[in-house]
Amino acid sequence: MLERAKIEPASGMQAKSLLPALDGKTVRDSVFIQYEHQHPSPGTDVPPRVHSLIDERYRLSVFQGTGWGDLYDLKNDPGEFDNLWDDPAHAPTRAQMTEKLLLTELEHIDRVPLPTRRA
Repeated sequence: MLERAKIEPASGMQAKSLLPALDGKTVRDSVFIQYEHQHPSPGTDVPPRVHSLIDERYRLSVFQGTGWGDLYDLKNDPGEFDNLWDDPAHAPTRAQMTEKLLLTELEHIDRVPLPTRRA
């Protein structure tokens, strides 16, 4: 909205413009979602802090402070009933999706203020 209104975003604002996608100039191959809540999830003592990446085939979600996550094959399991997180046969997919999530996190991280000198 800010870009369309020609308003400069506030310093440190974390977001990406959706205009290139709306104009058909850029198509993203994945969706990045960050979810946080103050109250613990049912059955845990940990307030949810979940980072997810969804691409054309898989959804990977990492839950901070739990040691577990979700990995679903959306092509073969669109209802997300079979969590492949601990399945050794899907360890390479989990590693690839985790790396893709990490790179997406780096792409979206707040970089303000940038350092003015090198250490």
